[in-house]
Amino acid sequence: MRTFPTIIGANICRKLHAQGLRQKDIVSRTGMCKSHLSEIINGHNRHPSVWTVQRIADALGCRVDDLLNVKVPV
Repeated sequence: MRTFPTIIGANICRKLHAQGLRQKDIVSRTGMCKSHLSEIINGHNRHPSVWTVQRIADALGCRVDDLLNVKVPV
């Protein structure tokens, strides 16, 4: 079965590219497995936990809603 990147996967890639980072940089900052991050980015894991998304957002220096493409009123 072919999978496609999710919105969160596309946003992670966009943030990585904008900051000149690679997946291994996020892996080292979060302590998560490279395969787990890769599954999220590539759409094999379409429902990562909130804790995982928060760790990725922290490592990228952004908010969770930036990765989820959600606009939260301030």
